Amino acid sequence: MPVLTDGQEAWTLCCREIRGHYPSGVYTVQYHGTGELKFDYDVREIVSSEKGLVKLRVEAGDGGIHVVLLKTDPADPVRNIRIWMPGYGPGEEHDGEMFYPTFLERLKPFGLIRYMDWGRTNNSDIKTWADRPLMTDASWNRGGVPIEMMVELANRTNTDPWFCVPHLADDDYIKRMAELIKASLKPGLTPYFELSNEVWNWQFQQAQYAKKQGEAANIGSPDWLRWYSRRSVQMLDICKNVFGDRPIVRILASQAGWSWTAEQILSFEGAASHADALAIAPYFNTNPNMSPNEKGNAFVEPITKPVIDALLASGVVPFNAESEALLRKGKVSAALKLHGLEWDKARPAMQKLREIADKHTQAVLENVSKEIDTGNYKWMTEHKSIADKYKLKLFTYEAGQHLVGVGEHANNEVLEALLTATNRRPEMYDLYKRYLANWDRAGGDLLCAFSYAGQFSKWGSWGSLEWMDQPLEAAPKYRALAEWAQSPKPVR
Repeated sequence: MPVLTDGQEAWTLCCREIRGHYPSGVYTVQYHGTGELKFDYDVREIVSSEKGLVKLRVEAGDGGIHVVLLKTDPADPVRNIRIWMPGYGPGEEHDGEMFYPTFLERLKPFGLIRYMDWGRTNNSDIKTWADRPLMTDASWNRGGVPIEMMVELANRTNTDPWFCVPHLADDDYIKRMAELIKASLKPGLTPYFELSNEVWNWQFQQAQYAKKQGEAANIGSPDWLRWYSRRSVQMLDICKNVFGDRPIVRILASQAGWSWTAEQILSFEGAASHADALAIAPYFNTNPNMSPNEKGNAFVEPITKPVIDALLASGVVPFNAESEALLRKGKVSAALKLHGLEWDKARPAMQKLREIADKHTQAVLENVSKEIDTGNYKWMTEHKSIADKYKLKLFTYEAGQHLVGVGEHANNEVLEALLTATNRRPEMYDLYKRYLANWDRAGGDLLCAFSYAGQFSKWGSWGSLEWMDQPLEAAPKYRALAEWAQSPKPVR
């Protein structure tokens, strides 16, 4: 930021809205240039300050660390601002360490990491090697984490890396990516390669791009799947040529819920002969799923009604006819707002909602339990038959629960509370164990679960850990996955 006009500030937030799940202590801030910085929110004290080096005492909370640039010299602008966690600053005990110890420790049970989200794969705009994120970038939020860091984590954790190649990537990018990985991935580790992610899925730009390319090439129907198949083979062949005799794993991915998709991809132009595995995402969900249609509504309404009735009966807030009507639609925040309850004032009611929801998860658990052994297992066996037909292994590129409201149900806060509570229930451990046993029974090979850690929200409860520092006794999904990963597997 070379220039600030009068009254102008530049700011950023670190560790924001993660409910204090980051370490308290003395943080080190380093920067180059001449100017003035301010720090607040979870920052309690400036321990020491000199040009280019500031020590902050932080008490972790939901506010995070607010960094504000107040002044900067145009001739020597403030730049290269770096913030180090306690113990990781220059000259401190863990100086130079790239990864937080708990992050590494909880990866130990697992043998492979898929870098789809790290690479910002969905809707990626990376086309050329010059577009790729670099280790020297100020932020990896937009373009994703550099390939170098993915390889570094693979080497540190001794895990095989699964790379999702951007759908727009040209041949030169693919070749250079493969060369970089070959040169830096330590011997004994095997890289996995997949073109993009869910190119069959119309919610992503890569599917729309595939259709346009298929149409332009007059490739025939289904054009987007055929283009994905052809471009995947081109990408996989480039990687294979780069690696030569060194093993890689070549993946063609498909839609778990519609086995026709896999047949189209694998059969087109002999694509299966250029791959080693068919990969699907056989998530388990309720049946019917929670879509805003007749069947979905017929499932959602009776499971949310007892929660709403109990919330009304709790007396935690007053309700009139108007606010009750909103509540019956799952619009809890809007109902509270009518009574002047927002933000902190709404917290007691939202906490009561979560407590009530935790006592009403049985209907969801029972429905999911049946689906795991019926429709979900059928997806597995159908795709195992297809993989066998084409002499491929069967993987999952994602797996686990898929309890999430769809469409207007995504904004149903009662349903959200019910589904997040279900994900925290100890019964989820047993559901995962059965689900994983079914994968083995169906003849599946590698299972890659989604995802490692992440907050639960209306968009889904994907994390096997909600927080990196979560007590493992409160993480049933993680415990089931870790135990399964360490257990002996059937010989295929």
